[in-house]
Amino acid sequence: PPPDPSHSLEATLDGMTEELASCYESLSAIFHFTAESRESSTLAEFAERLLRHLVTVTRSDTGTLSIVANSELTPLASIGCPLGASVSSPDLENAAILSRQDQWIEPPPLPHPSSPDSPALAGLVHPFYSGDELMGIISLGRYSSPTPLNAGEVSIVHTFAEFLNQEALSRRHAEAAIAASVARREFELAATIQKSLEPRAQAPVAGVSAAGHCESALTIGGDFYDIIPWNNMGFFFVIADVMGKGVAASMMAAVTRSVFRSMHELSLIHISEPTRQAEI
Repeated sequence: PPPDPSHSLEATLDGMTEELASCYESLSAIFHFTAESRESSTLAEFAERLLRHLVTVTRSDTGTLSIVANSELTPLASIGCPLGASVSSPDLENAAILSRQDQWIEPPPLPHPSSPDSPALAGLVHPFYSGDELMGIISLGRYSSPTPLNAGEVSIVHTFAEFLNQEALSRRHAEAAIAASVARREFELAATIQKSLEPRAQAPVAGVSAAGHCESALTIGGDFYDIIPWNNMGFFFVIADVMGKGVAASMMAAVTRSVFRSMHELSLIHISEPTRQAEI
């Protein structure tokens, strides 16, 4: 018999209704997550909120989220399983990384009990990148159903992964800016210390005048020189090359200079002591 047009139309309408409902849930999840994400103080908290929304929208039973930190894939959040556990398998995650494409978690060939301790029956492993740099992996799985994620659910996984990607990059840039600010402040402090080590103009001693100039190979270093008048008989010259650069080298130079200055002052005390006793 010819197909029933009403039945075909009903199936089409059901499909459209399901798709619209999925889109509504996805948009609702995005709005809720965007509002909550402002309250996240750490990237781990941000990732946990994101993963919780993803598990709900995709009707998954479990999910894990890992990011690359210090060149290693580091677990950041998990739902429905211990942190660091695998929803799929290391081989599937490696395949996703190497191919830079989603990998599907498929039902095993034999029936498998529905248990959080067992591999997921169906799911998705999604690697996300920034250019050519791997940023992390999101894995979602279902224990209770072998039904794979539909196109709408896959799309929302990609959307949320991009949220995480941008947040991780934003925090990385912020940390880099703070580090640059600290380095700049350290640079200024080192320059101030180095400037303070330069000796003042010296009056002639015993008919001899002395002058000097110091210029570092780099902008800031620990090298310094000093010219110390010595008991009206001449000058004591100090030239020092401190290993290293920056504040640490400048501080070492300042301490060394102070030691030499102190030795000079002590020697003057010892020299003048017999004269003072003779006067008494």
